[in-house]
Amino acid sequence: MAGWLYNWRRLTGGLLGAKHLQHSLPAMIDQAAVSLASFATVAILGRYGGESVLGRYYLPLTILLWLTNIQGELVTSAYAVYRQRMHGAEAEQYSGSVVVIEMIVASAATGIFLLLAIAAAHQWLFSELLPCFLVLCVAAPFWQFRAFCRYFSFANLDFVSPLVMDLVTTVAQMVLLASLAAAGMLSAAHAHAVLGVASALGVMTLLVTNRPKFSVRWVRVWQDWKRNWSFTRWALASQLIGCASPYIVPWLAATRLGNDAAGLYAAGVNLCGIASLFILGIAHALTPHAARAYASGGPSRLVRVLWQSALAFAAGVGTFVLTVAFGGDYLMQLLYGARFSGMHLVITFLALATFSNSMAIVAGNGLWAMDRPRTNLWADLVTLAVTLLLAWSWCHLWGLAGIAGAVLAGNTAGAATRMWLLWQAVREEWRKAVPVGESL
Repeated sequence: MAGWLYNWRRLTGGLLGAKHLQHSLPAMIDQAAVSLASFATVAILGRYGGESVLGRYYLPLTILLWLTNIQGELVTSAYAVYRQRMHGAEAEQYSGSVVVIEMIVASAATGIFLLLAIAAAHQWLFSELLPCFLVLCVAAPFWQFRAFCRYFSFANLDFVSPLVMDLVTTVAQMVLLASLAAAGMLSAAHAHAVLGVASALGVMTLLVTNRPKFSVRWVRVWQDWKRNWSFTRWALASQLIGCASPYIVPWLAATRLGNDAAGLYAAGVNLCGIASLFILGIAHALTPHAARAYASGGPSRLVRVLWQSALAFAAGVGTFVLTVAFGGDYLMQLLYGARFSGMHLVITFLALATFSNSMAIVAGNGLWAMDRPRTNLWADLVTLAVTLLLAWSWCHLWGLAGIAGAVLAGNTAGAATRMWLLWQAVREEWRKAVPVGESL
């Protein structure tokens, strides 16, 4: 018995004392501020505007979130890994190159939302979304640059500066939304405008209080972009293909079941988004720490870091799943009103899908740390294919519950695939380390 306890303690590696989990605390507080702002915005729109207004807000938001995640893969995913291998002037110049690349990528959002506005004006998309697209032409770059500042700071193991920035953003967003609600001017387009104004205030606070350290050498920008592209092209493909399902599903719900269904789905996703406070808080710290663990200690140290994060997710997200399973319908009515009742099965499926996604994040960070972003693509293909195929066929049979069940099935299949691929990569590294003539 004593030996078993010793092995378990060694395996977990002192979960509560793990450095990357300790560093996760300010990141989780930061994510709490971000999640609170998002959660409260959706709750206010759902309670005071209903599922129709919420649907008009959420559908363009999925495009903004997708563009922001694509930006993350293009700009900061490689930076979080390669920055850990640099020091001094080299690190500052590399950081400067990444800032330049970010400015170019963020400016593209304006053009994309302008094209969407033209499509809505010609009724190629939902015409009622035209005001939202026009507002996002201006608001989106501010939102995206704020997201960049967060991940840029996290990659430099600075978790305090983005916390201050996001606290300012959250307070500004809540004050502006409350003012609009009190004046009877709350709408989907106005809510999108609030996102841009609050993000701009937060970024200005960060730049004034703690300017990030970087220096731009224009001759290095193209070289750094090419180096990053060798990593980010696979991460980008992963985002475009596998990680697209959370943003495509609401549009599928709106197309097959109506705009109100998209609003109901957004309310369920928003409730389950509470878990993102825990998941993303650890994930932001996990990415650079996993890369550093692999660089300094190889696959064995990497596995230890990943195992600690998986245990933390199992405890935190598992508790959330149980809470939703037993009291989710009551929470939906409490937050959004009686019109959002009867969604117990939907939100239970979405909560379980969130748990599966947390396990996928652990395995995906392991593959990133091992400089194998291409491997992640196969798991993302599985996620996308399973989710969309089942959602398309199940929505007519079980409505919104069928779509939520498809999300759960796709996330679970993708997580299992990612974990298997990670295990194969780790075993391959271990085999290389074993002397000839010996076996693992």
